[in-house]
Amino acid sequence: MLALNKKILYIMMVLCLCPCVAKAQNLHSSSPEAEDSVLLENIRQLRGKLISAQDSTTYISQLETLYEHDPYNETYFAWILEFYDHPKQRHKLEDFVDDQLEDQPNSTMPWILKAEIAMHAKRWEEAAEAYKTACNIDPYSLPIIYNVGLSLSNQAIDIQRAILNKERALKKEDQQKIKQTFIEAEEYLEKAKAMDPKRKKVNWVTPLYIVYFALGETEKARELEPLVTGFKNTNQERID
Repeated sequence: MLALNKKILYIMMVLCLCPCVAKAQNLHSSSPEAEDSVLLENIRQLRGKLISAQDSTTYISQLETLYEHDPYNETYFAWILEFYDHPKQRHKLEDFVDDQLEDQPNSTMPWILKAEIAMHAKRWEEAAEAYKTACNIDPYSLPIIYNVGLSLSNQAIDIQRAILNKERALKKEDQQKIKQTFIEAEEYLEKAKAMDPKRKKVNWVTPLYIVYFALGETEKARELEPLVTGFKNTNQERID
């Protein structure tokens, strides 16, 4: 997985998730564009020179003001995320994303960011649910579809690993939950495969192979083996 800030920037720049819309009007200011120009110049001067705590407070305050005036501006959004990805500020990132979800619940971007944060922390179920919400908003986004499948696959593996680490056998209900999660992952990953058969945008081969292997779909798994790096070393158990 890419570092969180790089992945986020990739999402914004490559997927172009932000629609092009007119700038939000500020009804409480007689010349918002002039004020924003001043703020933008201050921010550019501060970028990379945040020495004191006051510098950081001034920078993020002015940057968030700009973003409030222009909530679809990818550059402002990327700068905010870059700021919050700093180790001293990272704990505030989830609060920022939650605020964005309240303001823009029908936008894919905050849901993708929520999912990315969850993936970074290996909270796979949370990641899968956030990606599913984004997928409902944009059902034709290949990276979103792929990441739903990837998150579900990892969720199933984690459930299985957690049970086996307790050194007890899988109960019937455990097996059923894991199997259903793998089946759901298969649905999304096969859709990604159909959309991108040559893997130019997403590499669906390994996660789909693991899903096939876990579900006991040996013929499908065997077809992918030549494409999977190190497939002989997989430790994933079948779910019968």
